[in-house]
Formats: sequence, structure tokens, C-alpha cells
Amino acid sequence: MFEEDKGEGCITPRGLQRMLVRLGDRKSLDECTAMIRPFDLDGDGVLDFPEFQRMMN
Repeated sequence: MFEEDKGEGCITPRGLQRMLVRLGDRKSLDECTAMIRPFDLDGDGVLDFPEFQRMMN
């Protein structure tokens, strides 16, 4: 889910969408963007690791 293979070290809406598909839950890109938005504290459209940690707590 973290886009480490691209050197980004973050969760993108597209990466979240791909992970959810693997789990059998299809969401649109807009839905995945909306899922990330409340936890995206710096407003860059992705979750970095500290934002992910806050989301999980």
C-alpha cells in the first residue's frame, strides 16, 4: 500500500484502491480520495507514514 517501490513512502488514493481490490472491496478513485482526506494533515493528497500512524491510533 505504501508506494515505496516508487520512492514515495506514502499511501496514494490509487494505492489504497489497489489494496482494497486485493481484499475484495472495490471503491472508486474518488471514494479512496475521500477516505484519505480526513487524515491528510498537510493537504498533499496522500498519507505519509506519520499521518498513517495517526489514522491507525
